[in-house]
Amino acid sequence: MRIDDVHAPQPPSTSPTGPAPHDEATALLRQVAPHATRGLTPEALATHLEDAQRRHGLPTTGEPDAATLEALRREASWIDHERAAHEADDAPQEIQPRAPRSPHLADPRVQLMGSDLAPRDEGAVRRAATLRRQLPSLDPSSRRDLAERLDGLSPERLADDLATLRGAAGRLRARASRAYVGMGDVRAELPDPVARALLRGVGEPAGSAPGSEGLFGAETAELAAQVYAHLPEDVRGELDGLLARVGAEAPDTERALLLEAVTARWQDIRAGRTDLSEVTAFADAIRGLDREALVRGTTVLDVDGGVGLLQLDPRACTQACALVIRAEADPVVAWELTSVMGQRGERPHASDAGVLETYARFTEGRWGAPQMGPSLRLYDQSTNRGYVAQQADTPAGRARIAALLERGVDVYLGVRWEGGSGHATVLTDVRGEGARREVRLFDPSSGRSSWVNLSELGDFELNGSRARAGLFHDSARGRRDAVTWDPGAGRPVATDSLFERLR
Repeated sequence: MRIDDVHAPQPPSTSPTGPAPHDEATALLRQVAPHATRGLTPEALATHLEDAQRRHGLPTTGEPDAATLEALRREASWIDHERAAHEADDAPQEIQPRAPRSPHLADPRVQLMGSDLAPRDEGAVRRAATLRRQLPSLDPSSRRDLAERLDGLSPERLADDLATLRGAAGRLRARASRAYVGMGDVRAELPDPVARALLRGVGEPAGSAPGSEGLFGAETAELAAQVYAHLPEDVRGELDGLLARVGAEAPDTERALLLEAVTARWQDIRAGRTDLSEVTAFADAIRGLDREALVRGTTVLDVDGGVGLLQLDPRACTQACALVIRAEADPVVAWELTSVMGQRGERPHASDAGVLETYARFTEGRWGAPQMGPSLRLYDQSTNRGYVAQQADTPAGRARIAALLERGVDVYLGVRWEGGSGHATVLTDVRGEGARREVRLFDPSSGRSSWVNLSELGDFELNGSRARAGLFHDSARGRRDAVTWDPGAGRPVATDSLFERLR
């Protein structure tokens, strides 16, 4: 396709000796996107073109190919976002209910998964710019990544995704946006209700207390999107049926939990070792519950001032922490545990044989066996991660802990009391910046969480005594036996992919 094949008229060159180096590309950009480029000075347009060249490697002369034309169209969309950013109204956009619609997949079971958000075609670009301006914690590269993810979406899908991201609460908005960027091209393969459930799982607080984290973090949402896209066709069809039959009280929360449960079983599903029978039974058990009941039954942490999983046996802190990490990655396990640990009934006691039997079953019969740290086998495959022990109270250790928690990855932390004895805890969240950065520490001996300043891990108060951090479990996405420490990267790395074909 040549420049003069584009229907819009080409501005004449002002150069007496022929077009300047940018003139042909400038003309093409003006013609493929006259609205986006209207009123821009040649200098401003040249700046955008130089940016396009740097990001896309575009030629500036000669006959442009289809790839060049498409790249310029994307650049025109970026210009639209930038123009709108200066005009956007920061007032929140109202979300109007509408009748359910069918997502892009043709499967009739998936067609039942309608959207409860209105298609707001007008002003979609304006809302995209406003959203970017409301994410101050994202760095410039992430902001651009977000804008590029929004480019090319249909107006209806753009409105749906933006409404979901804008509905995220406070600091969770940045996390949901990072999850959205992290989904990458897989987003196009997800039915809209699946994508919305995952983003709301990150962006909506699990509890009502200020600063509560979501049902799960960006790491889980991104991994769940990949798992959905890679599921065998028959398994995906079965899952779509479950997602279509959720109750009316909290449909997105139900779907998020089902997607998380399937993700926790991905390695066994991939290897043909399991099916969706456990997930189906779980779906039947939670169908139609309100959001509060869903959250209360699928976390073993102390949400909204309650009491989380108690170790009951003074020697069981390491197993309790491993069980917390596993249950927080697998809502099916959490659902069974909360049935005996007091979240959905009477508080358990150490004399309750049923409680101890349940705990022992999930920990290979090791409940109460003295251990310096939890066996990695106790994490099961549910977390889809491999673990490496590292020192916590170092600059690198603290930075790594914060990075993992920001992604929604729970971190095992061993501590030492003043007298020299040890204890096991779990770090579950992070907040604040700089000297005010804090981590949320769950103590299985009390079943309660507290915020600890990250810089004070070398000496902090825990249960009325002084404690200091020892080793933490750093981790990376991958099979637990295929993750190694990379000295160059300063963190664990996977030696293979969870999504490579099995040999």
